[in-house]
Amino acid sequence: MDQSKEDYFITRLANCYGIKEKARFDKFKKSFELEENKTNMDILINKEDLDACFCILSGADTISLKIECPDPEKFKKKGIICLKLITEILTTDNISSQLIFFEMTKSVH
Repeated sequence: MDQSKEDYFITRLANCYGIKEKARFDKFKKSFELEENKTNMDILINKEDLDACFCILSGADTISLKIECPDPEKFKKKGIICLKLITEILTTDNISSQLIFFEMTKSVH
């Protein structure tokens, strides 16, 4: 079964954070319903004008997507930076090879 771009993004990000159990994944996925997260994911995936997104755990199984680099002094948990390798809009055919995920910690940040 083919995944949408958004489902691929959420599933891949959950894997980066080690979220595998269905109950935890469902809670994690629900955090993408927040308006700021929806907007930022849409800009990253469906627009050409954003090259990166910062994904920070804001709770045990919830996430906050930021399009601006978080302040290192306030960065206390593991984060993931998502980078687009192309400047065009991602498609279901190219998202898995053109969107990469890197772990980001305070020291790396």
